[in-house]
Amino acid sequence: MSKLYPYPTVQYIPLPFGVLVRRENLPSPPMILIGPEISAQKASIEAKMGEQLPTFKENADQLFLLT
Repeated sequence: MSKLYPYPTVQYIPLPFGVLVRRENLPSPPMILIGPEISAQKASIEAKMGEQLPTFKENADQLFLLT
């Protein structure tokens, strides 16, 4: 680390985005989640949105975007 760039080096790992839900006026801000996070928080996310999430295949190599 240096004074010019005081943060540790981060490895860039490109992951594709998959849009899981796109709705107007969602009651929550956009979220970027990986598959296991969606499964773990599915009931909470559905309660906030007021609707069920579509089925999806959990994939650790992809990021899902709820906008």
